[in-house]
Amino acid sequence: MKKMPKTAKKAADYIRETVKRPKRMPKEDLFGKLRWRGKCPLGLLKETADGTPGNLSEFKTRPDELTNKNIKAFYGWWDGLSVEDTAEAMDAIWGKE
Repeated sequence: MKKMPKTAKKAADYIRETVKRPKRMPKEDLFGKLRWRGKCPLGLLKETADGTPGNLSEFKTRPDELTNKNIKAFYGWWDGLSVEDTAEAMDAIWGKE
């Protein structure tokens, strides 16, 4: 699995603090991206207006902890993963079960 960039870790930390680890693994969508019913990990945040927010303007309320740079770095990492990376990627965000 590709290592998470340092800038993306702020987004991962925010997700871990505010979203409970999903019980199920994400599935590949039509474009080969890992999603939970159309949502990426950032889309699981209750502040998001969209299932795949690409920047802070797509949040209902903007988290002070995140910047657009953090969000873009997280997406670059998450959307570059394959199905084989799923368990390891979830552990990178939420820790090992």
